[in-house]
Amino acid sequence: MSNYNYAPVGSDWAYSTTSGKLYIPPSNIRFRLFGGNSQLVVYSDDNQKPEVSHSQKSDDQNQLFTLTNGTGDHDGTFAIKGAASGKLLVSRAEGEPKVGHVVDDGESNECWFNLVAKCLNSQENSDLFRIVCPATNTQIYSSSRMNPPFGNLPANPDVDDSYFGFTFEDLEIDAVTFALDSPANKILGPIQSVTLLAETFTNNTEESVEKTFSFDATHSYTSWFVYRDGFPLPIGKQIKCKLPTLSGGAIKLFEEEALSQFMLDAPGARPFRAQTTVTVRPHQTATMKAAATKGTVTVPFVIKLCSLATGAVVETNGIWFGESHWDLTFPVDVA
Repeated sequence: MSNYNYAPVGSDWAYSTTSGKLYIPPSNIRFRLFGGNSQLVVYSDDNQKPEVSHSQKSDDQNQLFTLTNGTGDHDGTFAIKGAASGKLLVSRAEGEPKVGHVVDDGESNECWFNLVAKCLNSQENSDLFRIVCPATNTQIYSSSRMNPPFGNLPANPDVDDSYFGFTFEDLEIDAVTFALDSPANKILGPIQSVTLLAETFTNNTEESVEKTFSFDATHSYTSWFVYRDGFPLPIGKQIKCKLPTLSGGAIKLFEEEALSQFMLDAPGARPFRAQTTVTVRPHQTATMKAAATKGTVTVPFVIKLCSLATGAVVETNGIWFGESHWDLTFPVDVA
């Protein structure tokens, strides 16, 4: 095991579950904007009055948007484009409507926004943000108590109704890859020996007996995926794939697929099988004790996800944690 790094279970990196930064989706991933307080979803629809406002979440394609990264004078800001309308959201200081949409001509300063993450401590992800237009010094809000319920306000101070979040279009897991040879792989303590099965046989006859000991059992374990950066999968998302295990002194993928979960412990079971035959002389006792070493293995992973609607691809990166058993021993003592 000297090829692997050991770290205590409580080490900071091992349980650092978030990047502490707001996740910004790439331009080809569609999303909905939901009000953190109102839980209503923004839409951009030429056929509704008003054309831009909020409503209950539905399958309406007018609720889907994409982000465009600003360049030049707009570097560091984002344009928010309606996936169905093709128009950009704007936030005006003067004129009506205060929040509307315009044809994408790339010239309006009112359509470029800062996404200002909600301030959390360094161990938490910022998944809520304000949509602030620096050109007009305004912020968009969605409220169930203000009048009008949707619009904009001066950029300062921030208010609870000005925080939004992303909900993303349906994505499916396309591939899960583990960096089996990464120097970041570790075995976390405490390392302990566990007895899997014990069996005793006594030969009470006057002749030697061939005794076969068979061991066929499963042992429980837990595993989980810990997020570091990239696309934020939902907490509790089930992921089925071949999971890492220790075998022959090396980290390998287990032969059969198993379920693990994103950011939550997932129980599982793995088989152990062995068989041996020994000669037991008259009045001797043979004792078999199957045991293995147990610890928690950590392996970096990359999960590739694909949009069901557009084929766009994103990735999630992190560290997989899994209890593992290795160095199975199956000694038989005859005395």
